[in-house]
Amino acid sequence: MKKRTSFINGHINSQQNPELDAYVQERIELVLGKFKNRIELLEVRMKEDCHSNNVKRTCTIEVRLVSRGRIRVTATKDNAFAAVLAAIHNAETKIGKEITKHQQGQNLRHRRQGLRQDNRQWALQLAETF
Repeated sequence: MKKRTSFINGHINSQQNPELDAYVQERIELVLGKFKNRIELLEVRMKEDCHSNNVKRTCTIEVRLVSRGRIRVTATKDNAFAAVLAAIHNAETKIGKEITKHQQGQNLRHRRQGLRQDNRQWALQLAETF
């Protein structure tokens, strides 16, 4: 059984499990709401893996960030709600890292001397001490 839920500008569209859909919407708004202006598209896919007696639920979240590319995270748990929660928190971590990485790169590029100049000065000072 595959289920697709998409989050576009604060809306979730799905037909199957209304209780799970409401939970997904609530969690996305609470956890990923702070990145709302940076998220262009967020897609949530649920999948059940039935092997022997173990039924595992896999939640895959794919996020397309505004001018930053795509991020995909996956979480597998015994419970669908736990899988959704784990995947959303993984997405929060990855989005935060991507934004921080971009901001740090901007800071380095816009510094007056730049990173290479700092490294060269440090190497010269180190050479003078020996």
